[in-house]
Amino acid sequence: VMKELVHAEHSPNRLSVVNVGALVLKDMVLLDQDYVANALKLLGNASFWASEGFDVADMAPLLAQLAEWFADIPDGLNVLEKGLGLENLGKDKEEVKRSAY
Repeated sequence: VMKELVHAEHSPNRLSVVNVGALVLKDMVLLDQDYVANALKLLGNASFWASEGFDVADMAPLLAQLAEWFADIPDGLNVLEKGLGLENLGKDKEEVKRSAY
């Protein structure tokens, strides 16, 4: 779901000006933070991408976009720390994005 949200955000056929991905992730984190962190852990694993037939070249930009969205979500930094093993994340979005990939 997270991968598709990022692709939809950057699609030329995007029909909304609302950042749907950020809204969905916010609700996902509210519902089950640990589950979202585990899903993020998979997305941060290159062997998972290869096994699913995804293009590994898309991994870094996808993680950067997710990190930007998570940085704006209450408890989003906790999800990044649990999911990607990132620690001591600052509040600066650019720093968070760089740390994600």
